[in-house]
Amino acid sequence: GHLVAQLVSSGPADPSPITVVFSPALPLGASTSVAVDRTPGDVHATVHGTLRDRLTLDVPYAGGWSIVPPAMPAQIGQRSRAPRVLSERLRDGQYVATLEGIAGRTYRFRVREPGKPWRETDVAFPAAGANADGYTTRTLTLGRQ
Repeated sequence: GHLVAQLVSSGPADPSPITVVFSPALPLGASTSVAVDRTPGDVHATVHGTLRDRLTLDVPYAGGWSIVPPAMPAQIGQRSRAPRVLSERLRDGQYVATLEGIAGRTYRFRVREPGKPWRETDVAFPAAGANADGYTTRTLTLGRQ
């Protein structure tokens, strides 16, 4: 995949150049040909450029783990009922995601493992032990078992 930033200057006819730093988050475990900052739960690739009229910054990458919760926009005047991804880690060759959802509910998350297409997986949240907002946590561990 690629993460691309396309920028266009729409200011004065002779604008001053602007130094741009593009540092998107990559999927955990992804590889790239550009400089990266890695922590156990975060990978950011960084490219630089100077914007005059137009600038395209490209971060190529391959592989990596990703998890995406279902899109559940909150209704006007209502609290969100959407699940959340609290953290992601790579631990001993396994992908570990800490998730939060409404107690007793099951949600369908999209997951991508390195070298595989996206798939869907159902995640059920415990009915007991909810916080003040009605959410409980669940840890999802994938990969080498």
